[in-house]
Amino acid sequence: MKIINQQLLTSLIVIVLLVSCNNTNHEKEINPKENDVELLKKEIVIKEEQAAIDTISTVMTEKSNSSTTVETENIIPKSRLAGKHNLTIQWIGWDHPGEITFNDIGDNQYEVDGFQKGKPTDECPDCYLKVKGTIKEITPKRLRFTGKIESSIYHIQGGIPCVKEGTFDFVSTKNRKYWRCQNMAGCDGVTDYVDIYF
Repeated sequence: MKIINQQLLTSLIVIVLLVSCNNTNHEKEINPKENDVELLKKEIVIKEEQAAIDTISTVMTEKSNSSTTVETENIIPKSRLAGKHNLTIQWIGWDHPGEITFNDIGDNQYEVDGFQKGKPTDECPDCYLKVKGTIKEITPKRLRFTGKIESSIYHIQGGIPCVKEGTFDFVSTKNRKYWRCQNMAGCDGVTDYVDIYF
């Protein structure tokens, strides 16, 4: 852009010189009027400033549009999770999910109460998963749970209930159709996958 402006300035100076040459008084030295050159310089500076302003304006508009898109993606419809959802822990299995109920208490928050019962076997006559507390939908992909998660699995602590209490996030990653509890540390050093389905 500066090269083009310099060429424009040079061309304008040449034009001014030619006009001055055509002056009826040829005996005078060819000397462009200083005022004309100064005016031309000012015009070029104004054009450069306007081009810079246009560029900044375009960038700001693009950023504004992209933030609006991000904000729109995170807008959560009111009470959208209210109702029943499937609930699983991998030790009991994904084939026979339990159920967790979301009761709307306002401001994208829900009281939740869920239970998954294992298929009774000799080894595990009473395996279960219980989830009770509150959930706030932070984004469509992240739920913040506060409460108690309890499970009893025959080969973990000999079936003695494993209890986790506190605040944990459930997150959906890689386009999965469920939110997984991010506190995966189970009892006896095992890893628990507690999932709530869309």
